[in-house]
Amino acid sequence: MDQPGSTSLVSSDSPLWTLAFDHRNSFRRTFFGITGTPTAEQDERCRRAKGVIFGGALMAVTDGIQVGRAAVLVDEEYGADVIRRAREHGIATAVPVEASGRAELAFDHGDDLFGPAIERVQPTYAKVLVRYNPDGDAELNTRQRLRLASLQHWVVEHGRQWMLELLVPPTPTQLGAVGDDIARYDDELRPGLSVRAAQELTGACLAPDLWKLEGMAASSQYAEIAAACGADGLASACLVLGRGADEAAVDRWLSLAAPVRGFAGFAVGRTLWWEPLRSFVSGEASAPAAAAMIAGNYRRLIGVYAAARPHGSC
Repeated sequence: MDQPGSTSLVSSDSPLWTLAFDHRNSFRRTFFGITGTPTAEQDERCRRAKGVIFGGALMAVTDGIQVGRAAVLVDEEYGADVIRRAREHGIATAVPVEASGRAELAFDHGDDLFGPAIERVQPTYAKVLVRYNPDGDAELNTRQRLRLASLQHWVVEHGRQWMLELLVPPTPTQLGAVGDDIARYDDELRPGLSVRAAQELTGACLAPDLWKLEGMAASSQYAEIAAACGADGLASACLVLGRGADEAAVDRWLSLAAPVRGFAGFAVGRTLWWEPLRSFVSGEASAPAAAAMIAGNYRRLIGVYAAARPHGSC
């Protein structure tokens, strides 16, 4: 079923450029320094800020980024107006259904209420984030697989699409094995654990339309995770997430992933909008100026990915 603002089939030959700003708890806390229950004024500041980020995406589309390839990942809490405007402009939308900042997957509106929320906002993709380590708590992993299965069942039954963001945090034992060095964990252990996690999820008959995956250090690792996700064919596709890393790291991840069959673009957020939005919030830049900076960062990253693809085009 085509939804408003939907995109054509996402694949290695038709990548999706996703500007991600679905952050909620971290957005309030880390960006605005809000603790406790936000006031109405603070909520409005968050909504205005998300409007500025979307302004960057819209500016990039106006400047020539293909509408069918552009997408925004944004929450309903602060981005309801953004979702509506994106649909009006034919930009694909992904909207999170998970509760923000939870170690264990929980749905934002309750286990049985994500359906009405999805129907209300009409996203191209219902997006869900899961923290899943195959060597972690087995009962926790089972509960999370069952919750993902309930979402998938609803999505399939209603002819919609979904995006699974897979994060693989270390267990204390794993982190200790690399001297509590998270960089070593990312390089030495996480790639293999991510493959095993994807295998467990697909082994439970989970088949998201899009996988949103952490960056890796080698194209061979991207090929392994794409195969584990079932994305080396046409059934699904993989996107590289940014994790708030610096430009050099994100450029490297995308350049390594772009030539790999099954990878079809990115879902990058803070790397693209954090500093421009800081300038806006501090009063150093106007909303249009901040949006222009975000648009420039977005276009530049699309160029990095496109240049690394076999034919060097998007």
